[in-house]
Amino acid sequence: MAGTGWNCTLATVSCTRSDVLAAGALYPAITLTVNVSPTAQPGVFNSATVTGAGEVNTFNDTTSDSTVIAQLGDLTVVSTHSGSFSQGQTGASYVLAVSNASLGPTTGSVTVMDMLPVGQTATGIAGAGWSCVLGNLSCTRSDALAAEPGTSYPPIVLTVNGATTAATSVTNVATVSGGGEVNTAKDTSSDLTTITVPAPDLIISAAHSGNFTQGQTGATYSLTVTNIGPLASNGTVTVVDQVPSYLIATAMAGSGWNCTLSNVTCTRSDGLAAGPETSYPPIRLTVTVSSVATPSIANPATGSGGGELDTTNDAASDPTTINPWPDMVLIMRDSGGGTFSQGQTGASYILTAVNNGAAPSVGTVRVTDTLPARLTCDRHERAGVDLRPGNS
Repeated sequence: MAGTGWNCTLATVSCTRSDVLAAGALYPAITLTVNVSPTAQPGVFNSATVTGAGEVNTFNDTTSDSTVIAQLGDLTVVSTHSGSFSQGQTGASYVLAVSNASLGPTTGSVTVMDMLPVGQTATGIAGAGWSCVLGNLSCTRSDALAAEPGTSYPPIVLTVNGATTAATSVTNVATVSGGGEVNTAKDTSSDLTTITVPAPDLIISAAHSGNFTQGQTGATYSLTVTNIGPLASNGTVTVVDQVPSYLIATAMAGSGWNCTLSNVTCTRSDGLAAGPETSYPPIRLTVTVSSVATPSIANPATGSGGGELDTTNDAASDPTTINPWPDMVLIMRDSGGGTFSQGQTGASYILTAVNNGAAPSVGTVRVTDTLPARLTCDRHERAGVDLRPGNS
């Protein structure tokens, strides 16, 4: 801030002088030099005032200068990834997104650089419209990014393989430059990445065939443990079946398994190789179904151990339909109201078979009467047969 004859102080942005200014005359101009912020708004007002000199009219002592600020592009870059990576993983990827955070379009060439962390090796880098070089992990383009905050170029996908000895936590750093921007505050992105140690991952499935029936004996479930992780299991593997109400476990066995029926548990310690199709021999659980079992039950089972770290998929539940069963009841009454007479002929007993169950009877229904001594049967009649539930 300076002007001929003026005594200026930049800290307070003010100038003073004491020489007389003749009526109608002008002091030499003051020049105020400024720097414009990279984030300046599209329009600003610069205001200045003058005081003193013995004046009494102060209504015209202030002036304001409207100034247009041309908007330049303002690039930002963000590096992201999905989930965790694992030691020795192949085909993991980072996504690098470049956006314009300004009200002005970008101009000129835009360059993205990635500083991949130790333990990661790049195998590919590409994005629609980008010209990428894998050797130095750089991508460039020269088309303008519109003057709309939030607009973005197509993303860049950086594909990497992880070392088997990679640290359990690494950071990928990406930077963007160019585009005519002057605000570089958001030109770097740090993407913290968790690297998991490979481990076996055991899952369990429970299955059965067809429907069970009330009162059934020898019904079976099949429990199968599979390793879907990248490494073979190690240590003891335990399977526990939480046999539901209305079922009673009567046997439990599987090749290579050590099973205890009292707690419906099986264990083994041999390793299970990695692979989605690799399973231990199935466990066969035999049950008896209660005669009053509900129409639908679920048999839950869990698997654990084997050195796995992910326990979110260690449970299975097998829905089971229970078919109803007939329940035959025999009712007897006599024609004499409880009294017959010696020598009487034509006295009769009436035997009624009733199905109190929830399903029709199956096969032959036989009613047998054992007459007491000195009573003889000279005739029997059948009134009809309709042994659906509730009928007689």
